[in-house]
Amino acid sequence: MTSRENILIIHSYNQGFSWTDALHQGITENLSDTNYTIYTEYLDAYRDTPLDQNTIEKIKHYATKDIAAIVVTDNTAFELILSLKDEYFPDVPVLFAGVNGGLPLELPFNDIKGILQNVDYEAFFVWLGTAMPQIKDLLICGADTTTTRGTYEQMVAAYDNLADDQRSFNLHLIKIEDYDQQLEEIAGYDKASTALYTAGSFGVLNHDQYTNMLSANSNLPTFCGVSTSITNQVIGGFVVSPYEHGRIIGEDILALSAGRSIESIPIIKEPVQQKIFNYYGMKAFNLPEERLPPNNIIINKPQSNYVLTLNQVILISFIMILMAVIISALLIIMTIRKKSHLALANANGELYRRKMELEQKSEKLQISQDELTRNVSLLMNANQKISYLLDYNQLTGVLNEIRFNTLLETNFLKDQDITIINLTITNLNELTYSHGKEIYAAILRSIAEFLEGITKERDLIGLSSNNDFLIATEGIHKEESQLICQMINFFDKPLVLDLFTVIIKYKIGIAYYPLQTESYSELLQMSRLAITPVINNVLINVSHYDQSIMDKILHENAIKNEIETALEAREFVLYYQPKYANDGTTMLGLEALIRWQQKDGSLKSPGYFIEIAEQSGQIINIGFYVIERVCQSIVEYNLVNREIPVAINFSGQHFASRDIREQFEIIKTFEPKEFQGYYFKRPVPLTELFKINE
Repeated sequence: MTSRENILIIHSYNQGFSWTDALHQGITENLSDTNYTIYTEYLDAYRDTPLDQNTIEKIKHYATKDIAAIVVTDNTAFELILSLKDEYFPDVPVLFAGVNGGLPLELPFNDIKGILQNVDYEAFFVWLGTAMPQIKDLLICGADTTTTRGTYEQMVAAYDNLADDQRSFNLHLIKIEDYDQQLEEIAGYDKASTALYTAGSFGVLNHDQYTNMLSANSNLPTFCGVSTSITNQVIGGFVVSPYEHGRIIGEDILALSAGRSIESIPIIKEPVQQKIFNYYGMKAFNLPEERLPPNNIIINKPQSNYVLTLNQVILISFIMILMAVIISALLIIMTIRKKSHLALANANGELYRRKMELEQKSEKLQISQDELTRNVSLLMNANQKISYLLDYNQLTGVLNEIRFNTLLETNFLKDQDITIINLTITNLNELTYSHGKEIYAAILRSIAEFLEGITKERDLIGLSSNNDFLIATEGIHKEESQLICQMINFFDKPLVLDLFTVIIKYKIGIAYYPLQTESYSELLQMSRLAITPVINNVLINVSHYDQSIMDKILHENAIKNEIETALEAREFVLYYQPKYANDGTTMLGLEALIRWQQKDGSLKSPGYFIEIAEQSGQIINIGFYVIERVCQSIVEYNLVNREIPVAINFSGQHFASRDIREQFEIIKTFEPKEFQGYYFKRPVPLTELFKINE
């Protein structure tokens, strides 16, 4: 390898997953920035299965970067690099960690080495049968994944190697894809003689999250094979340390840098494990320390406190006071003797010191003058840097919002026409979530460079706190003007970045000075409000501010206030519309319809307030109000005994609300006999179900 080597690390799972983070720390801990350039990619295999083609293309792109070595963690990244190596990385050594289930029988390359994620299951089984002899069924749990199946196969092989007298329990594989059904399957076993072992992840839950949930929901002794999964009441067991595996891979990278050949590095198949047990899990399931295997590690164990008796406190206090008196006396004697010696030394040295003081003062004066000159220069440079940091966005180089507002009042003549453009990227958060923070920075920089290229020198470009671009330019710019057309043409085409090509969704709001207002702060607000009517319109991307926008906002705010007042005054009433069978005479039930009855007796139809209540979130309180009134009507009209069900219309926002469960508990405030056998029908429009899913 050469100096300043490029190392590519591909993790199967997302950043923030404790297993992945610990692996990464172990790999990179001893790889200095001066000797290595480390590229890191996270595949996020929990959510991205199978892998997105863009992700695969991004990995292929590294073939152009002179990669000295590739590190892959866990099975997804390992299988990906096997598929790409022959064509894109034929001569690049590969190191792997966290791969379980064993290697292919015939590994097609001799420059792929690493460490398998193995646990000594045979020793674990022997210990479990001795330490917890009441266990008769060990359930191996996980989703139907390669990891779960591979772990189960290894455990079965270890179980088969046990002697007959060591098989004190049976193994069962639980890999039902529905979590609730999996819990039901587990509940079918005898709780007093059953233990769990988590063998993998489950859907979007990583191994740590799944292990924690399964332990809490089943309330059974739970073991795992990964140290990062030992939380709450999980017991632990014979586990793999991701940090230790990563550290071994880091040492292999250093060895390759020192000239060792990849062929001479062995594939570690023997278990590299620790015996880690959680104090709280042991306590919850009565597992004493004396039953733990040798060389164990107990985590989360509280430190014991030693409490002194009153006599001990008195004795210690007396001894400390006596020692303080003795030490004080000795210090006084030493001080007196020291002062006598110092007085003579000071008298002899006083003349010499005064002579040296004059020489030192002249030298200090010269040094102070030089230091003052340097400090003035540093202060000027610091002021310039601080001014730049305060005035400009460091990511894009354009003005921040505060500096933009300040210059807006001084950069243009008072009677000069000005156009303010507010540019909003509506899918910026979506792109950032799907592609990572790097795409967020690249998009903003590309847009800033484009805007600087099409605006004039005196024009202002800024970036607001919510990542909206602000442009102040001379003159009146309509939608057909050259500047607006250039912006439309730019955003209507895919934006090509280094590793991605993305589609930008945007909205442009325009306001004019002094045509619409002579206040610059109002002008900026108008440019933002101009976007409001078209924010959800996929056909219109450019909008000019006019008074109707403000009128609509004021009108909607007035209705919101009316709704709040009506809820407090209980002006909403329910009408019960019968539902009949096809014969037209048999009543199947009632549907509760809400109406707004004002104090003067007049009614306002749902069309007047429902849409605005949906937008403002007030629909949630209206729905809870309906639940309360319907419950009262059920009791008042004895609908339970008459077997008449009532349908209530809900918004999707109710099912996204955390309060929905508590509101249904209102029913329990009535006598149970009044509601015995009764149920509600809750119609939900299909469109609202899609919103809930979103």
